[in-house]
Amino acid sequence: MIQLDNVEALRALDAADMLGTVAALPRHCRAAYDDAVSLELPEAADVRVLTVCGMGGSAVAGDVLRAVFRDRLGVPVEVNRGYDLPAYVGSHTLVLISSYSGNTSETLACFREALARGCRIVAVTSGGELGAEAAEAGLPVVRVPG
Repeated sequence: MIQLDNVEALRALDAADMLGTVAALPRHCRAAYDDAVSLELPEAADVRVLTVCGMGGSAVAGDVLRAVFRDRLGVPVEVNRGYDLPAYVGSHTLVLISSYSGNTSETLACFREALARGCRIVAVTSGGELGAEAAEAGLPVVRVPG
């Protein structure tokens, strides 16, 4: 039986070094924060809704934001896990496009639709097509570690 406080025994079973990844989380969060505060973000004074687009774990930040800060947010937060944006999403919407790989088809479809509708967009990704297309469009990109 493995003792959970025996780090060496756990490491022997942890071929992908998930313990190391979890231990690095504070450093990764600090690096992401430092990168994000240096970005020039879209004007948000007249934003009426925040829509977070992503699949799986990439959409969880929207769920957490909505649950934890609901009583402090001045606009509703919508989490969109699909190919299409809601009809009300437009120029008064801030769209946070989140795809770790940057190649998730649903998220790319939402990114392209948000761009066509004139939404304010911030991309969160480690790269891929999303990172390249957002940078090409001159949009802010929050880079997450690969």
